[in-house]
Amino acid sequence: SDTVVAEGVLPAASPDLGQLAASLHELDQEAVTVLILDQLEELFDDQALWRERGEFLAQLRRTLDDQPWLRAVLAIRSDYLASLLPYERELPGRMLIRYGLESLREKPAREAIGKTFQGTGAALTPGELDMILDRLLNLDAGPHGSQVRGQYVNLIQLQILCRRLWSEKSAPAPPGASATADDSRVLHDSDVRLADYMRFFVDDAVAAVAAQTQSDEGVIRSWLKDRLTSSGRPAARRPPVRRPAAP
Repeated sequence: SDTVVAEGVLPAASPDLGQLAASLHELDQEAVTVLILDQLEELFDDQALWRERGEFLAQLRRTLDDQPWLRAVLAIRSDYLASLLPYERELPGRMLIRYGLESLREKPAREAIGKTFQGTGAALTPGELDMILDRLLNLDAGPHGSQVRGQYVNLIQLQILCRRLWSEKSAPAPPGASATADDSRVLHDSDVRLADYMRFFVDDAVAAVAAQTQSDEGVIRSWLKDRLTSSGRPAARRPPVRRPAAP
């Protein structure tokens, strides 16, 4: 099916995947339904739930065996893939069909950035695209300022840098002035690093939330530190954010 099911259409508390699948099938019995399980790595975040984890994967296998019209796509971060391998025999098809989503290389990153800016009416010149990719891909390789060209673009840095550049380009120009790539502080300010832009982004977001909610910035920053990061995890991982239970 190419339709995203609207909230409230399915049972709020299905006892198992089988009932959920049956409810989906009732919506369109001629369709092949795809069940997408995103962020599957959350199955492995709490080691105390190892029994429930095995039961869930076994339930998934039974549901797919019993419902030939049902397909499943499991999306998991590559650094958690080793955690899934012990359950390989319990999964349908033994995970024979696998697709790895590689990070953006330079050519597709250039295309994504260029088309996105063009769609907003703030098209970039080839020279501006070159400068953006230089900022994103040139990596410090030693203490003497030498640099190497990176293989992949960091997507978080891409979003934050492009967001700041778009804000600059979309701002009204002073009367009688015409903005060019040579005027861009975002692209030409060599004293500002990508890490600075990421910090500016957080500062701006915290200030906006504080103004909107009339909250103290210190309280917001403490919440971000305590709830969205964890010193007990590897730096590359963040803890999952649990949604509050429905009233």
